[in-house]
Amino acid sequence: MEKEIHKMKLQLSCLKKQVEKSENEKDKSKNEMETMKLRLQVEQLKMGHERLQMTHKEKMKESELMILRTTRDNEQRRKEYFDGLLQKILVLKWLFKQFNR
Repeated sequence: MEKEIHKMKLQLSCLKKQVEKSENEKDKSKNEMETMKLRLQVEQLKMGHERLQMTHKEKMKESELMILRTTRDNEQRRKEYFDGLLQKILVLKWLFKQFNR
């Protein structure tokens, strides 16, 4: 009777070990799946970050171009204004010379 009990206890402990082993394997495969999901998320975040950086760089380039265009346009307007002003001064100077003769 005691031998049978001992035998049953051994069988029970073997079954417990098998159950633990299978649970560990399940946990391991589950952990592997979660790890793969997390790696995928990390890759997606990296790609999203790279896209944002590229978009930011493009916007900065566009902004710099707009500033350059505006500066160039302002310089052109300023040049035209002062050229016109200089012509008016020269005409007035000429008129004063003509008038004083």
